[in-house]
Amino acid sequence: MSAIAERYARAMGSSHLEWKLEPGAIDTLTAAGLIKESLGTGLLRLRAEFDSIRTMPGARNMLPRLKSAAAVRNRMLALIIERGFPAGEDAILLVAKLLDHWCDQNCPSCTGRGTIGEYGSPQMICSACGGSKRRTLFWPQDQEVFADRISSEMEGKVDSAQRRIRRLLRQA
Repeated sequence: MSAIAERYARAMGSSHLEWKLEPGAIDTLTAAGLIKESLGTGLLRLRAEFDSIRTMPGARNMLPRLKSAAAVRNRMLALIIERGFPAGEDAILLVAKLLDHWCDQNCPSCTGRGTIGEYGSPQMICSACGGSKRRTLFWPQDQEVFADRISSEMEGKVDSAQRRIRRLLRQA
């Protein structure tokens, strides 16, 4: 997680919002609110909300019930339809899968370590992720290229939002 993403996540959970001479939580929230790219900040917010419940049992099942999930899901649905994906049940499933992977990219078999084995026992490379530490998604062949393109666009929107937040914080 980048420094701006961490700062935004802390600011969202802060109960101590006050104006100070040095930039604080309220400045970060204000900067995020001034950004026109709402999908980028929405994805940042969704990941921060998910990170706060990540360790709970069944956290991935709670993803659709997070505060910002519905708004981000609607923006994502509009994005993929705008990019040429046909509207319907397949579009909804594609968005759900993309957001699930966006929030939890760690391999569930090795919990993002890349190896399997307890302390003191031999460590074996995880067969599920091949040691990459990331969860692999299996798309229908006709959706694979499109899903990769949308996933890259999601990353680009988040990077753009983080750069804009950083720039606004420097101006404060």
